[in-house]
Parts: sequence; structure tokens; C-alpha cells
Amino acid sequence: MAAFGLTLTTDAWADARTQARRASTDGMRRIAEKQYRKGIEKLEKANEILPHPNVQYNIGQAYLSLEEYPAAIRWFKAYLRQPVSTEDAARVQALV
Repeated sequence: MAAFGLTLTTDAWADARTQARRASTDGMRRIAEKQYRKGIEKLEKANEILPHPNVQYNIGQAYLSLEEYPAAIRWFKAYLRQPVSTEDAARVQALV
């Protein structure tokens, strides 16, 4: 019985990961097309489903492209709260 519950949990996690990856990929495609608002919307959805430092960083970069600095800083700070490399943290800290 316990194994069945574990399978459901694993399946749910895999489904969430797939949904987050789709949203993130779509968001990055939109950003590459300079559709920053739609890209941010998709990336925020991905981060809501499954938070990830790379997604948070990319949201911050998209807000920088829109020159919306308070929002960019908020996302960069979220990124810095995650386990990231010292080198990456120093680079992003310089932006904040």
C-alpha cells in the first residue's frame, strides 16, 4: 500500500516537472522573440509549478530588458536565496 502512494507522489512530481519545463521553454521562446510580457508570464507559471533558480534568474533578466528594475531586483533576490554557485551569486549580486 505504501508503494502505491509513493508511485502517485512520484508521478505527480514528474507531471509537475513536465508542466514547468513546457512553460519555461515557451517563456524563453517568447523572450527570444522579444515578447517579454508573455515570456515573463510563462516563466512565472513555471516557477509557480516548480521553483528553480534558473527560471528566477531568467525572469529577472526579462524584467531588466523591460527596464522594470524593482521587479528585476525582486527576482534576482529570489534567485540568490537558492543554492547557486559562488561565481553566479557574485555576478547576480552585482546587479542587485
